[in-house]
Amino acid sequence: MGQVFQIINDAVANGMDYVLGWIMYLPRDVRIILVAVATSAILVFVRYLSTDQEWLKRADADQKRLGRLLKQAKRARDKDAKTRHKQTITLIKVKSLKFEGKPLLYAIVPIALLATWCFTRLGFEPPRVGETVELRMFAPNAAIGQHPYLVPEDGLTVEDARWIQEIVKDTKVEPVGVWDTCNDKISSWVRKTLRLKTPPLEGVARWRIKATGTRSEYDLKIRYKDRTYVKKFVVGGRRY
Repeated sequence: MGQVFQIINDAVANGMDYVLGWIMYLPRDVRIILVAVATSAILVFVRYLSTDQEWLKRADADQKRLGRLLKQAKRARDKDAKTRHKQTITLIKVKSLKFEGKPLLYAIVPIALLATWCFTRLGFEPPRVGETVELRMFAPNAAIGQHPYLVPEDGLTVEDARWIQEIVKDTKVEPVGVWDTCNDKISSWVRKTLRLKTPPLEGVARWRIKATGTRSEYDLKIRYKDRTYVKKFVVGGRRY
């Protein structure tokens, strides 16, 4: 099931790149502002297309007029008029709410597409040439004490030249930055709501790597037992 969701997520993100890919050329703060503006624009546009604008304008004008009449009734201490105006205002508001439900329903799909693209793309802040990045390989507790190694690659250096690392017991990493903090809170809320158990900490091997060459992509190859695990390392790119 997880693989199916990943395929759908990748398909949506790749498709939305044709529409929003240019945003990745902008500074990160500008990207977030544009996404917020786009979300508001979707709601406004869908609301405009899916509601009876003429009726809403009349309803707004009627509420303003009734508001003035209500003030006059209060000054005149006319209880019957006050009650009548309040009931009419309530009826208009209730009917207006029926119109507001449609835009939210119609906006679910475009906002879901936008949200999927944002969580996939905006969460990636590419490392720069010369910037140290921590590479982690997770393994079950049974693998603790064993020694995987990272295959040397031209243009790639490892701190203290320690290409071979030991798998040790993992420790909880505190979130760093707005995105990590937000994701951590959302994950905690989902686990609590669905009553899911927090996955136990297992083993991990860590390398502190740095790209010093001119390439934008490197193949990180980790050899462990009889298998080789390959992961792309993007440097200075705009997306994974």
